[in-house]
Amino acid sequence: MIDIRDLSKRFGAHLALDGITASIEGGEFAVLLGSNGAGKTTLLRCLLGLLNFDGSATIGGCDVAREGRAARRLIGYVPQRPALPSDATCAEVIDLFARLRGFSRGDASWLARVGLEAHADVTVGTLSGGMRQRLVLAVALQADPAVVLFDEPAAHLDSSARRALHRDLVGLAGRGRTVVLSTHLAAEPLHAASRALVLDRGRLVYNGPADGLGTAVQQRVIFTLNGSGRVELLRLLDGMPGVHRVETPVGVIAATGAGRAFELLAAVAAAGVRPVEVRVEEPSVDTRLLAQRTVGDAS
Repeated sequence: MIDIRDLSKRFGAHLALDGITASIEGGEFAVLLGSNGAGKTTLLRCLLGLLNFDGSATIGGCDVAREGRAARRLIGYVPQRPALPSDATCAEVIDLFARLRGFSRGDASWLARVGLEAHADVTVGTLSGGMRQRLVLAVALQADPAVVLFDEPAAHLDSSARRALHRDLVGLAGRGRTVVLSTHLAAEPLHAASRALVLDRGRLVYNGPADGLGTAVQQRVIFTLNGSGRVELLRLLDGMPGVHRVETPVGVIAATGAGRAFELLAAVAAAGVRPVEVRVEEPSVDTRLLAQRTVGDAS
């Protein structure tokens, strides 16, 4: 359904995408991973035909560069920060965007399909972040696209809303749509996706099964200290297998495999270390570990 061949994009002297080659089959749920600035949004904008690029990309057999209008008819797009009129109701938004795409009127039944039937007459400005994302999903899906592209849609959602969104994406793929989710968060989407693509500084460094990233999916735990407990914490972390730590002026950052943060925190508490503050970040892909593992596997 999506075929990308040697795609590169420059912004002046900056090479934002460097020879990306990948294929995503119809009905696949693919996660596009990478840190901020890795090139994820640029790649999606190339697939949408919003940017010129070198190489080629086709959507459902339509060349994005030469048959842009035909390719875009196959795509539903959910941006990170959807621009919706805050004073319009959900029903009015559905109708407006349908007419912008050339339809005579919107299909309000999509509000029910995304759980917003009771909010048809509610204005956008009063919706929660999760409800807004569901409204944007309804806008994207009412044109019945074969491909749905999501650009960091869960960035401003709480964990419950993110899980609900990922369930929606699994359902879309199960009904035959090709789903591409761009995100820097690597925990929940990987459990649901069939494929993962990882970008690092514009290069594709992984393209394979979503469950094949292994220990490259890391979770950081940030400890803020008040001057005491640093030596004890460092000694403890150094003795824990699979934990990497970095000292900072105000504390210590420890990285461990996704799902092991609670184990790490329990060990710190048992050791009697009392940080001033502890912050646990969402899991992400450490491309350095991915590169090390790939080299090791190749040998």
